[in-house]
Amino acid sequence: MTVPVLNAIINFSTGPSFAQAMIIDQGILGTNVLADSAAVIVDVSNKINRIETNRGRTALSDQFQTGALTLRIVDQNGDFNPQNVSGPYYNLLTPMKKVQITATFNNVTYPIFSGFITSYVTTYPDDSGEDLAITTIQAVDAFRLAQIAQISTVTDATAGQLSGTRINKILDQSTGLIQCEI
Repeated sequence: MTVPVLNAIINFSTGPSFAQAMIIDQGILGTNVLADSAAVIVDVSNKINRIETNRGRTALSDQFQTGALTLRIVDQNGDFNPQNVSGPYYNLLTPMKKVQITATFNNVTYPIFSGFITSYVTTYPDDSGEDLAITTIQAVDAFRLAQIAQISTVTDATAGQLSGTRINKILDQSTGLIQCEI
């Protein structure tokens, strides 16, 4: 029986950006964003210890919740420990970095989770029998960003607009208003 192959990518480029980086002679002015540095993208697929995701409506409160990810990776060298000043990602281990989980099955890649890291917690082996250093990464999806956006009026909103048009206007307006506080 064939099992899916899980893939986990962490993108340490600057925080939550929904636009593609501007590429000279290919980018679209007013749509793409000017990148401030080369992206540092790290594939941690071979370090996965456990992945848990949840999203959707809760039965108790009957409310839709922000999607969440718990990604446990084996981190024997402390590369993903934000307190390890000699680690290769030391200055990059900050909240709001992008993380993406996919699964590949029968040559088809399925998206599992895309979101933004909220915390890194590293635990070391102890007397409990755990013999691996583990870094647990918590993340939320982009609905958390929309949830904390403060929008009181929608520019160019008119009566009779189609729902897709209104949503696009809200999203266009909220891009500059989102505060990166989790």
